[in-house]
Amino acid sequence: MKRTIVGAIAIFLIVAASGTPACSQTATAPTTGRYVDAPDLMSVIKRVLTPQGMLDPEFGKAIAKPSPYLGDFFGVQAIKDVTKENIKHDFVPKFASIEKEDEHSVELKFKYGWTGRFVVNSSLEVKGYASPVSHVYLSGDTWNEMLKNRDAFLGILKAEKLEERYLIPNPQYQDELVVARKLEAGGAPVAISRDPGLPGFDQSTNAVAIFPDAVHGNEAGFSAFLDFLKAHKCDWLGLEALTTSVQKQLDDYIQADEKSPEFAAADKAITEYFASGWDKRFENTKESHFMKVVQLMRANKSRVYGLEGVSLDYIIWRYGETPFGGAVRSYVWSKQVPTSGRGIVFGGSAHFTSDNPENFQDFLKDRNPEVKLYYMGGKK
Repeated sequence: MKRTIVGAIAIFLIVAASGTPACSQTATAPTTGRYVDAPDLMSVIKRVLTPQGMLDPEFGKAIAKPSPYLGDFFGVQAIKDVTKENIKHDFVPKFASIEKEDEHSVELKFKYGWTGRFVVNSSLEVKGYASPVSHVYLSGDTWNEMLKNRDAFLGILKAEKLEERYLIPNPQYQDELVVARKLEAGGAPVAISRDPGLPGFDQSTNAVAIFPDAVHGNEAGFSAFLDFLKAHKCDWLGLEALTTSVQKQLDDYIQADEKSPEFAAADKAITEYFASGWDKRFENTKESHFMKVVQLMRANKSRVYGLEGVSLDYIIWRYGETPFGGAVRSYVWSKQVPTSGRGIVFGGSAHFTSDNPENFQDFLKDRNPEVKLYYMGGKK
């Protein structure tokens, strides 16, 4: 699947630019007292682009594999907070010599011909979001060279039994294994019915209607979705725009008495959540777009589920916007929703349209084989 670089890390960049963690799960490390490393984005990603400025699909294939550890951001490898003294002790002179050193980093030239610049006690900042993870820049003129050098670095860590000291456990590793097994099994994605009037959906007790969001922040697309919700009652609604971290507030908002302190706290929390992030995608920010959706669901007594169960740190360090990373997120989405009732899912169209069995509905069907699926959109 070819994507522009903006598309390749779309959610990460757009959300980060808005100044809010739309995937606001627990950070990998504390953010205070850290050196903020803000590289030029193009200098980091240029190795993975085709001459036409597209993400090289071969690069996407090369990184599409599970990892027990957080990986790299286009050649910037995530590591734990290790001191410069420890780094020099572990690698110099056995594997490398010191090229440069300053207050926040040390650059080593490894005997194999490549360099690694370790930025310690740091956060990697891109478009306003600072991922609180120390990291090492690995050299290589092309992505093939970069990955080769990355693997050499990881090989040294493994051989020297330094993985635990340097590498950060991947919180979605088990999910990645599930996705990898499904892709290895092959086959076609599950079929979805197109039924503009949705009489089958309206009459079913076990159905999911998927409404794809082609472009996040598009007024026309969102308006069509809101009209769709008004026309079709559902037992539950799943939204990419919400994370699992706000599930309690969502439940309180839907279920609590309007005059209760629980409702007031939930109303405040969810309003602030949308106002600080997803609503900023729309030109008209005077009214909260997604709060209208949640308000409608409260009036209909329909439960709302936050779909996004991975952190922005995972999206960054495990390529969450590439086909494999996106498939992992789709799998996580599928675990957040019920396996019964009449539900509606609203999220990015890429999570529903792959020709491989890696879509949200493919994983949902594994959990709920009898579910009827409806797709509300154009050509799928």
